[in-house]
Amino acid sequence: MTTAYATRSPLATTPTAPFRRARYAVIVATTALSNLIVFLVGSSSGASMVVNTPAATEIGPPLVIVASIVPLTLAGIATWFVAKRVPAFRVWAARIVGAVAVLSTIAPFAMAVDVATGSTLAVMHLVVGGAFLLALLTGRR
Repeated sequence: MTTAYATRSPLATTPTAPFRRARYAVIVATTALSNLIVFLVGSSSGASMVVNTPAATEIGPPLVIVASIVPLTLAGIATWFVAKRVPAFRVWAARIVGAVAVLSTIAPFAMAVDVATGSTLAVMHLVVGGAFLLALLTGRR
Protein backbone atom coordinates (compact mmCIF):
# COMPACT_ATOMS: atom_id res chain seq x y z
CA MET A 1 0.00 0.00 0.00
CA THR A 2 1.39 3.39 -0.95
CA THR A 3 0.43 6.73 0.44
CA ALA A 4 0.13 10.04 -1.31
CA TYR A 5 2.47 11.70 1.16
CA ALA A 6 6.20 11.27 0.99
CA THR A 7 7.84 10.65 4.31
CA ARG A 8 10.82 12.71 5.21
CA SER A 9 13.43 11.89 7.72
CA PRO A 10 13.54 14.47 10.52
CA LEU A 11 17.33 14.49 10.18
CA ALA A 12 17.27 15.34 6.49
CA THR A 13 17.93 19.01 6.05
CA THR A 14 17.81 20.96 2.87
CA PRO A 15 19.45 24.33 2.91
CA THR A 16 16.89 27.02 2.26
CA ALA A 17 17.61 30.42 0.87
CA PRO A 18 18.12 32.91 3.71
CA PHE A 19 16.32 35.67 1.78
CA ARG A 20 14.85 36.28 -1.63
CA ARG A 21 17.51 37.59 -3.98
CA ALA A 22 15.09 39.58 -6.13
CA ARG A 23 13.61 41.29 -3.08
CA TYR A 24 17.10 42.04 -1.79
CA ALA A 25 18.07 43.54 -5.17
CA VAL A 26 15.01 45.81 -5.07
CA ILE A 27 15.94 46.96 -1.57
CA VAL A 28 19.52 47.67 -2.70
CA ALA A 29 18.29 49.71 -5.68
CA THR A 30 15.80 51.58 -3.49
CA THR A 31 18.56 52.33 -1.00
CA ALA A 32 20.77 53.78 -3.71
CA LEU A 33 17.90 55.96 -4.89
CA SER A 34 17.09 57.02 -1.33
CA ASN A 35 20.70 57.97 -0.65
CA LEU A 36 20.80 59.92 -3.90
CA ILE A 37 17.74 61.87 -2.71
CA VAL A 38 19.40 62.47 0.68
CA PHE A 39 22.49 63.68 -1.20
CA LEU A 40 20.45 66.08 -3.33
CA VAL A 41 18.58 67.44 -0.31
CA GLY A 42 21.83 67.89 1.61
CA SER A 43 23.55 69.58 -1.32
CA SER A 44 20.65 71.92 -1.95
CA SER A 45 20.55 72.88 1.72
CA GLY A 46 24.15 74.02 1.81
CA ALA A 47 26.29 70.95 2.43
CA SER A 48 29.62 71.26 0.63
CA MET A 49 29.93 67.46 0.35
CA VAL A 50 33.69 67.71 0.82
CA VAL A 51 35.44 65.37 3.24
CA ASN A 52 38.97 65.56 4.62
CA THR A 53 40.82 62.47 3.56
CA PRO A 54 44.54 62.53 2.76
CA ALA A 55 43.39 64.57 -0.23
CA ALA A 56 40.17 66.57 0.01
CA THR A 57 37.46 64.60 -1.74
CA GLU A 58 34.22 66.01 -3.07
CA ILE A 59 31.39 63.52 -2.93
CA GLY A 60 29.22 63.37 -6.04
CA PRO A 61 26.20 61.35 -7.18
CA PRO A 62 28.24 58.47 -8.71
CA LEU A 63 30.13 57.95 -5.45
CA VAL A 64 26.86 57.99 -3.49
CA ILE A 65 25.37 55.30 -5.72
CA VAL A 66 28.48 53.10 -5.61
CA ALA A 67 28.89 53.56 -1.84
CA SER A 68 25.27 52.49 -1.37
CA ILE A 69 25.27 49.47 -3.67
CA VAL A 70 28.69 47.89 -3.03
CA PRO A 71 28.51 47.44 0.78
CA LEU A 72 24.95 46.11 0.66
CA THR A 73 25.81 43.72 -2.15
CA LEU A 74 28.94 42.39 -0.44
CA ALA A 75 27.15 42.04 2.90
CA GLY A 76 24.27 40.28 1.17
CA ILE A 77 26.56 37.82 -0.62
CA ALA A 78 28.49 37.02 2.57
CA THR A 79 25.29 36.63 4.57
CA TRP A 80 23.75 34.47 1.85
CA PHE A 81 26.55 31.91 1.88
CA VAL A 82 26.96 31.73 5.66
CA ALA A 83 23.22 31.73 6.42
CA LYS A 84 22.60 28.84 4.03
CA ARG A 85 24.61 26.67 6.41
CA VAL A 86 23.82 28.48 9.67
CA PRO A 87 20.32 30.01 9.38
CA ALA A 88 20.62 31.93 12.66
CA PHE A 89 23.46 33.95 11.14
CA ARG A 90 20.96 36.00 9.15
CA VAL A 91 19.60 37.58 12.32
CA TRP A 92 23.06 38.07 13.80
CA ALA A 93 24.33 39.67 10.59
CA ALA A 94 21.40 42.08 10.58
CA ARG A 95 22.09 43.09 14.18
CA ILE A 96 25.82 43.49 13.62
CA VAL A 97 25.41 45.57 10.46
CA GLY A 98 22.74 47.68 12.17
CA ALA A 99 25.11 48.39 15.06
CA VAL A 100 27.97 49.16 12.68
CA ALA A 101 25.74 51.57 10.74
CA VAL A 102 24.85 53.45 13.91
CA LEU A 103 28.45 53.54 15.12
CA SER A 104 29.74 54.58 11.69
CA THR A 105 27.74 57.81 11.85
CA ILE A 106 30.61 59.23 13.91
CA ALA A 107 33.03 59.08 10.96
CA PRO A 108 31.22 61.60 8.71
CA PHE A 109 31.26 64.21 11.46
CA ALA A 110 34.97 63.62 12.01
CA MET A 111 35.87 63.85 8.32
CA ALA A 112 33.38 66.36 6.92
CA VAL A 113 34.36 69.96 6.24
CA ASP A 114 31.05 71.28 7.60
CA VAL A 115 28.26 70.07 9.86
CA ALA A 116 25.72 69.90 7.02
CA THR A 117 27.94 67.49 5.10
CA GLY A 118 28.50 65.37 8.22
CA SER A 119 24.77 65.23 8.90
CA THR A 120 23.97 64.29 5.31
CA LEU A 121 26.56 61.52 5.26
CA ALA A 122 25.46 60.22 8.67
CA VAL A 123 21.88 59.93 7.40
CA MET A 124 23.18 57.99 4.39
CA HIS A 125 24.94 55.55 6.72
CA LEU A 126 21.70 55.02 8.62
CA VAL A 127 19.75 54.48 5.40
CA VAL A 128 22.14 51.71 4.31
CA GLY A 129 22.05 50.06 7.74
CA GLY A 130 18.28 50.31 7.89
CA ALA A 131 17.96 48.79 4.43
CA PHE A 132 20.07 45.81 5.46
CA LEU A 133 17.94 45.34 8.57
CA LEU A 134 14.78 45.59 6.49
CA ALA A 135 16.07 43.11 3.92
CA LEU A 136 17.09 40.47 6.43
CA LEU A 137 14.63 40.78 9.27
CA THR A 138 11.41 41.15 7.29
CA GLY A 139 12.15 38.47 4.72
CA ARG A 140 12.01 34.72 4.92
CA ARG A 141 11.73 33.13 8.35
